Amino acid sequence: MVFMDGGVVVEAGPAKDVIGNPQEQRTKDFLSRVLHPGQLG
Repeated sequence: MVFMDGGVVVEAGPAKDVIGNPQEQRTKDFLSRVLHPGQLG
């Protein structure tokens, strides 16, 4: 999975890692707005 912001790669890796344990603040901010608690399992 690749997370991009403004055409720039912010974070990349297996989806379970990027979504389950994001390392970059921009990724964390985005996921907090689009995912609901418990949505991933």
